[in-house]
Amino acid sequence: LRTPTPGTTNTASLPQYTAWAAAEFPPGTPSSDTALHSDPDRDGLDNLAEFAFKLPPLTPGGTPLSILKSPAGSPLQCRFAIRNDVPGLTAAVGVSSDAQLWDESESRIERLTETPLPDGTTEVVARLQLSPATLRAFLRIVISL
Repeated sequence: LRTPTPGTTNTASLPQYTAWAAAEFPPGTPSSDTALHSDPDRDGLDNLAEFAFKLPPLTPGGTPLSILKSPAGSPLQCRFAIRNDVPGLTAAVGVSSDAQLWDESESRIERLTETPLPDGTTEVVARLQLSPATLRAFLRIVISL
């Protein structure tokens, strides 16, 4: 899945995902439930997101993003942790004023810290740069490989 391979047999391109799926899903789970873009717990996060954020794929309700309390008048801050053992796996914070059009360039985001954690993730704390005219902002995290 990382490069075109016409005429060759498809193989698992993410050995870390294969190992994660084997550990997280019971034996005999249908491949339709273990596929990257499946959401077997129906919590709105597909398996790729659950894998990237090290969340349990069969337990609904987990969230990778938390909003941090800021002192009065301070810009909005958020925190998330993403695995750091998969080359090329990235997470970008997308911003929107209407939840329709998204800016995923992080031009309005300042990453304050990126701290490796013992569980194999990197915790990111970021701050949203709001203009005085901004009444509201929506955030989302976009995973890329």
